[in-house]
Amino acid sequence: SVWVAEGSGPGRAIVITHQSDWDTDFFGLRMERLDYLIGSSADAMDVAVRQYLQMSLRSGVRQISSRVNVRNIEAAQALLRNGFMLVGTKAILRNTLQCIAEFPSSVCTFRPFCDADMNSVCALAGSEADGGRFANDDRFDTYRVRQMYERWVRDHCAGHGDQVLIAEADGKVAGFFAFTVGIPLYGAPDVANLRPGIVTHVAVDRLFRGQGLGKALLMRGLVQIRSQGSGAAYATTAFGNVPSLAAFQSAGFRVLTGHWEFHWWHG
Repeated sequence: SVWVAEGSGPGRAIVITHQSDWDTDFFGLRMERLDYLIGSSADAMDVAVRQYLQMSLRSGVRQISSRVNVRNIEAAQALLRNGFMLVGTKAILRNTLQCIAEFPSSVCTFRPFCDADMNSVCALAGSEADGGRFANDDRFDTYRVRQMYERWVRDHCAGHGDQVLIAEADGKVAGFFAFTVGIPLYGAPDVANLRPGIVTHVAVDRLFRGQGLGKALLMRGLVQIRSQGSGAAYATTAFGNVPSLAAFQSAGFRVLTGHWEFHWWHG
């Protein structure tokens, strides 16, 4: 949907939104995404946001999410003025894949995903659920958020098992790396013609952390992404997640940009 508004003075603003079908189905309440807020004045942006919120209320929307690039301070301020709450700040990282080589690990072996790994991979994904925007919003049930992470990974493994790498130690899943190829990353400004590889999930069992497994897993996964024709790899992580940022940077990623994450609730 597109909303166009004029302020009391000169200036116009546009709000572009869409319904979050996957989230709506999973949580059982209508959820939408405010994709873009563009305006030539603060007043016009406020009018556009208020009109959209009023219409969304009448159409039964319960929750709205929005991502705003950290350079777009005016849009972020408009959302905050109109009742949105900040629930996260994400870094968008890029790896040019120019100097990628497999990194050895003395604690595990790497192999493709198989169906027998599904429960272990989902459990690892659920253990990472406490660092995202849903976990930072106390209106969402913690257990349900964990289930959401598990469902995301289950769906990915079921449909794209060839894009999941397993780290195995002592006969158990010690970590996994999941990715996509050819799907642009929201907020990355330079993905045209690169057939981008996106790191969607990466997790290491807490029992195996601090042994270099994370870097080895990332490097092995990047080799796979490059082998499928990608010209660059992208990932996101919270700016406050220092261990995750350090792991990505040790594997050759560099921060490209970032975005704020906002939530708004009706009632």
